[in-house]
Amino acid sequence: MSTNYLTTTKLTWNPATRTFSAEVSDFGHGFNFDRVYADSCDLGVVVVSHKTGKAAKYAIEKIVKDEGDVVSWELVPTRDAVRMNPTLRGTKVVLFND
Repeated sequence: MSTNYLTTTKLTWNPATRTFSAEVSDFGHGFNFDRVYADSCDLGVVVVSHKTGKAAKYAIEKIVKDEGDVVSWELVPTRDAVRMNPTLRGTKVVLFND
């Protein structure tokens, strides 16, 4: 999958909404989404916990736009990620296009 690994140290966690968030520019010029699986067209990222070192794939579920411009991407954990770590169920990653 992706060479784009996002560590949770670069994400802000909101426990009330169970959402990680960040601005895409925080990840550098080369950041881009990659295919979640080699044989799929779904795009996403791998999120790595800075506490446990465990990685989880998140796929884009929704692209929020305003007058045609992308405001943010909302990603949810893949079924495989939730199966491996059920505590991911209901979490989300929101990346803002700044």
